[in-house]
Amino acid sequence: MNNISSSRAPYFSQRNVIRGLMTLALLFVFWGIQAQSNTQFFLRGEIKGLDSGKVYLYYRDDQNRGKLDSSVVKDGRFFLKGAIAEPCMAFITLKSLAEGPDIGSLNSGEIYLEPTLMYLSAAVNKFNEIILKGSATDKDRMRLRKLRAPITAIIAPVQERMSAIALLYKKDKKDSAVVLKKELKHEIDSLSSRLTSLYKEKDAVDSLFMIRHLHSYFTANILLRKVQAGTIGFTYASALLHSFPEKLKRSFVGTELSRKLTKVKLIPLGGETSNFVAINTTGDTISLRKYRGRKYVLLDFWASWCVPCRRLTPDLKAIYQQYRDHLEIIGISFDARQTDLRKAMVQDSIEWPQIMQNDQHVRIDPVDKLISDRFFVDGFPFLLLIDKEGKLVKKFGSGVDAVPAYQITSEISKLIH
Repeated sequence: MNNISSSRAPYFSQRNVIRGLMTLALLFVFWGIQAQSNTQFFLRGEIKGLDSGKVYLYYRDDQNRGKLDSSVVKDGRFFLKGAIAEPCMAFITLKSLAEGPDIGSLNSGEIYLEPTLMYLSAAVNKFNEIILKGSATDKDRMRLRKLRAPITAIIAPVQERMSAIALLYKKDKKDSAVVLKKELKHEIDSLSSRLTSLYKEKDAVDSLFMIRHLHSYFTANILLRKVQAGTIGFTYASALLHSFPEKLKRSFVGTELSRKLTKVKLIPLGGETSNFVAINTTGDTISLRKYRGRKYVLLDFWASWCVPCRRLTPDLKAIYQQYRDHLEIIGISFDARQTDLRKAMVQDSIEWPQIMQNDQHVRIDPVDKLISDRFFVDGFPFLLLIDKEGKLVKKFGSGVDAVPAYQITSEISKLIH
């Protein structure tokens, strides 16, 4: 018996050592993952209806720089990983911007990443119904989506009808004007009024959500969008920002909010806009001042590669046809090459004048600088509506979202009528 025990003692001792080493190794792996998890995210996903292809993810990395990642989709599944500094908004799509603008795409959607392991579920042509598990911030996004659902269901068919009317402008200009004035004018005004009322209800839902979720990075992003789009008052937005926890105030989106609100104060509604003189793509000289006393002006800051900008173009064409006797649209392009701008103008049949943001012939008063700097533009689509006295009436957009055309139509209609 003693012999057996003594012969087994080394065996058990060796096994214990091996177990100890394995446990220690696992602990090191765990500690490594924990250390990485401060910045690393891991995204596993499944896309129903897509056996093979590619998926693209646009997000802000751990250095707060724009980042594009992609993954091959095999048997409907994909995997992506990266580093982020904090919970952040991201866009996932089946088409890279390098392939051209995916206008009206149903295969791109918004999610909120966190430095953790997440699981995404989506279906082809239904990226607006994406489900992301593992991200508390994205859970807030889905909560608000559920709260908005009853109003969104009413808004959708109204917007579809507005879009259907806009298609009539693809006909001959003269015929379109007749159709609009004689048959559709009343319906457009009615739909615009209805949408305004519905969006006020939606804003009320958003407002209550933000008040109840002041700790959320998602709330900060929603507030930033509303400030960019000019759909929330300065005082109320400032009060919400002041109520955020300190960590959220110091975050990237928190500091962006503070910066945007400062810019809102620098160009207040009702303030006089700076004049600029530029050469457009046809070689003609454009001066903002020459429209004073004659026409309202809509400045459209955009780029040919900007997907939301291109999505807005058909609506701007409809607005231009309807109000061109009273309104001039001036496109200010951020394209690096005029050939890209001209190509987009031909593709989208754009008629209003266009100038290049970085053109050496552009002059602006009271000092020479880029037009976007003078008007504090740092995102697009971004539009400024200016009255006949040269005063700023309304700001629209500045961000990743397409601007609701009914908002522009409603403001212009109020000015003219």
